[in-house]
Amino acid sequence: MFPFPILAVFLVLLGMVLYDVAKSNAQVAAVILRSGSRRHNPAFLTIQLQTHNHFSLAVLAIVLTSTPGSAWLEYDSNDNTVLLHVLDLDDEAKWRDMVKNRYEKLLMEIFV
Repeated sequence: MFPFPILAVFLVLLGMVLYDVAKSNAQVAAVILRSGSRRHNPAFLTIQLQTHNHFSLAVLAIVLTSTPGSAWLEYDSNDNTVLLHVLDLDDEAKWRDMVKNRYEKLLMEIFV
């Protein structure tokens, strides 16, 4: 067992974010380079969150906004939802899963 469990979770999250940023850079470049041959599908997406922790929300906003092709536009504290803009939304369920199960889940472990 890692001596500092929260640090281990943070390192996993950091690795995921770095991988996702690199992957998104390539995907955005592909959208730009093939813009004449295929239409991309920009869309707004509302995602229901579980966490109410301000630190988790702040880090999630930074992660999503710093990932090319996505932007955190609005947080509704009454509904606990986030409004995202996605440059090329091919699968809404994939985005929901990424936010909730890749990022939010780990952030909830870090910011207990």
